[in-house]
Amino acid sequence: MQRALSRLPSWALDHREEDLRGWPVRDVDGRPLGRVTELVVDTDTHHVSELILDDGKHLAAHETLIGNHELRYSGNGVRKAAKPLVAAAPVAKAVAAPAPAPAPVRAAAPPPAPVRAVRQDMAVSDIADLVVPLVDEFVEVGKRRVPTGGLHVESRIVEKPFDQDVGLREEHIRVQRRPSNQTLSFADAETRFKEGTVEMLAMSEYPVVDKRARVVEDIAVNRAASDRAVHMRDTVRHTEASVQEIPVGTRPTMAERQAQPRGEARTITGDATTIPVVREEMTVGKKQYDTGGVRVTTRVTARPVDETITCREEKINVQRRTVDRPIVADDEAYRDRVFDLDASVEEPYLTKTARVVEEIRIHKDITERVEHIHDTLRNTDVSITERPASRFDSSFYADHYRQFYGRENIPMETVAPAYRFGEEIRRRSAETDWVVIETRAKPLWEQKNPGTWERYKHAIRAGWERLERRVTNK
Repeated sequence: MQRALSRLPSWALDHREEDLRGWPVRDVDGRPLGRVTELVVDTDTHHVSELILDDGKHLAAHETLIGNHELRYSGNGVRKAAKPLVAAAPVAKAVAAPAPAPAPVRAAAPPPAPVRAVRQDMAVSDIADLVVPLVDEFVEVGKRRVPTGGLHVESRIVEKPFDQDVGLREEHIRVQRRPSNQTLSFADAETRFKEGTVEMLAMSEYPVVDKRARVVEDIAVNRAASDRAVHMRDTVRHTEASVQEIPVGTRPTMAERQAQPRGEARTITGDATTIPVVREEMTVGKKQYDTGGVRVTTRVTARPVDETITCREEKINVQRRTVDRPIVADDEAYRDRVFDLDASVEEPYLTKTARVVEEIRIHKDITERVEHIHDTLRNTDVSITERPASRFDSSFYADHYRQFYGRENIPMETVAPAYRFGEEIRRRSAETDWVVIETRAKPLWEQKNPGTWERYKHAIRAGWERLERRVTNK
């Protein structure tokens, strides 16, 4: 489900620095697109899927690059639909942390991807002294410990029923009153007439349970370590250089440098015009040409490296032994306990370092020479010839006139100046974009025909396009 982050009070970004709200967004050409006002969160993947700009448009998060306090959008266009795409920054829901689970067994990490050498051509023309470094790569093999699982031992108190019959004794007191006819003496009578209390207690037996604990078995858990030899094979790179001479380039002749395109005939309209007469002056300067050189090509080559390293592995053994002894204080009988014993293994890893082991120095020796320049100077010769006047033919615009002006009963004589004005614009300017022509032609038309541009602009464009097609076809 896609929800705005501000509407999820129990959600927050994992890192505050990933909050992009308020950041400006630009396209790949540097043009501003707006500012981020909201983040759209995919509640299923817990990631930010879209950015909402201040104008309500949506940008895909995976097509947005984070720069220095600004964002660059590299997508094909701004979307108005809020369809989720690939997520970006992680978002966490504020809930209580769950109970820790037993550590999972993790596989060894894959080796890092090899770095490919990238060819880079660089032309050096304005440096007289160049040093090309040659680099060798060195490899260092090490090892690190990674967990490979372990053993989880849990002891529980289990109760079982105990039944036994025990004979118990109970005492009961009975009181009997019996008649008697006995004569007592005076002394006995005095003794009998004294007050006193006689008590007789009845005793009963009840069962007494006496529990004693004894250790009957123990579990011995030990971690055994073993060493194994791991053969490491990889490649190290070094730079090789080859030097080649560059052939001398073709130097243009004076005639080729002076060659100029021949001008085309241009029709001049209006009451008057000015034709400049040009006289050429010569200024002698210097220009650099390619006269050959040296090409230094560096290639990155790899050679295999083999090395054997000893890694340590740990395994956990469990033994259950039968014993019979009294318990001691350290045994902590009748108490649930959990014992965790982790095992680890050492895995090899490679560390590569590069050092510059050689340099190739390229130096340019510069000499000077004197060259004599012989050339000619040009000036403009003007020849004047008469050109017959062109005639406006309204029949070319009959269909256009019926489509735009015939229904409004505007006479052809009223629209004809607009067609002629469009043709004159094409004769005066070589611009082929009508948007540019319209901005220039509108003020000229409004000077003589105020407020009529919107009515006759279709006729003006038709005249311009007719002459434009003729010039293009020619």
